[in-house]
Order: sequence, then structure tokens, then C-alpha cells
Amino acid sequence: MFQVTKKPNTPNMIWDASKNHLLCKFVGGVLETEDKKLADRLKVLGHTVTEIKEQGGDSDAGTG
Repeated sequence: MFQVTKKPNTPNMIWDASKNHLLCKFVGGVLETEDKKLADRLKVLGHTVTEIKEQGGDSDAGTG
């Protein structure tokens, strides 16, 4: 997972002009995504991207 922190003085929503649709929306200045291509694109635009490693493993552990 990637956590993207919005660059200061930028809008909370970013429009993808080439595809004519919403690219992403920051909530509280932060966006969480599994999409590496989106994270890389936002990093190029100057936003701070942090990769969050998933911890644990099997989500069914201990239920059976």
C-alpha cells in the first residue's frame, strides 16, 4: 500500500486531463492506494509517497 501526502497549496482533487476524469482525491491531505502507477505519477507531481508494508499474513489466522 502507498500513502501519498498532498503537496502544500495544491487542490484536494487532481483531474486527469488526458483521460478527462478524476485522477484522485485527497482526504485530510492524504491518499491511500494500492496502485503503484498512481503513486509513482503523484510522486512525479511533487507529492510525498510512502510505501507501507503489510504486516501479518493470513487474515483468517486463529479463526478455526
